[in-house]
Amino acid sequence: MNSAFKRQWRLLQYIAGSEDGATLAELSQKFNVSVKTIRRDLNLLRSIPFSFYEDILPQSHQRRYRYDFFQGIFPLSLTFDELFAMYVGRHLMFPLQGTYFWDAMQTGFAKIKKVLRPSVVEYAERVSPLFYQLNRSGSDYSSFKHEIDTILACMEDHAVVRIQYRSLSSKRVKSYSIHPYNFVYFQGALYVVGWSCKDEQMRFWKINRLKGTERTDEKFAVPTTFNIKQYLAKAFCPFISEQGAVSILVRFKKKVATQIREMAWDSFKKMTTRRDGSLDVVMEAEGGKALIHWLLGFGNDVEVLEPQSFRDEFQAVVSDLLKKYDPDCSRS
Repeated sequence: MNSAFKRQWRLLQYIAGSEDGATLAELSQKFNVSVKTIRRDLNLLRSIPFSFYEDILPQSHQRRYRYDFFQGIFPLSLTFDELFAMYVGRHLMFPLQGTYFWDAMQTGFAKIKKVLRPSVVEYAERVSPLFYQLNRSGSDYSSFKHEIDTILACMEDHAVVRIQYRSLSSKRVKSYSIHPYNFVYFQGALYVVGWSCKDEQMRFWKINRLKGTERTDEKFAVPTTFNIKQYLAKAFCPFISEQGAVSILVRFKKKVATQIREMAWDSFKKMTTRRDGSLDVVMEAEGGKALIHWLLGFGNDVEVLEPQSFRDEFQAVVSDLLKKYDPDCSRS
């Protein structure tokens, strides 16, 4: 048990799964920490809150801790359709693969499977693929359990974490001290978003590119003004460019205008339909390659109008692309 969060999570599982509960001494021996540490963990779990209660044994006067999961209402009653819906939707939890939450869910789904008749399970297996998550990740985060656990524990405790990271644009691993705020799941990949002490700005780090994590004794405070939903509304996607957020005017041709309107993203600040049916969109977004790559997906049906700096950047990418397919253009 190499982190407070992992220990507390296992502690909760152990007590909840024990009919007779456990004493402080037993928990101390089980998790190889002091009684003082166990008591602190229990107080922390109560504050979240998790309802532990104490029994005093008549013979030894020892206190045994139990977890009142059902708050006095037992057994938990679930209808057939509730169980069936949870089992059918289990694959939608895929973004949590590799975490301790995923492990707990798998044992939970296994229990649900046991109480369903084989014919019902067979039907559920046929129905499940009908609810397909397009952005489902192909990544298996089981090899990143330690990294995810360390970062999650640091989020809980507001502790600075030192990460070893290699970006796509770098050939070497770099070290960053970060304030981890949130995990973000985007386009089939898991990221951690937080403050980079080195760059003195908000950054995203892809979990798959982590080469190591180490908790530090330094603490941080999340700004009271920070809200992950509001922050992501300003970001086109989780790739922070050096340019920062800019106002961009883009024109889409008539045949893709409806598609753009249906998106209704927070980054779209204003839409104006022109007489020819084309659509002018003012978006507040991060510039850089991520936005350019998305716009390139519309081919000849899109034109960047403003600002000139971003138009030039977009044009340079288009020109380089053209040279690959038109040798005459390359020679000229």
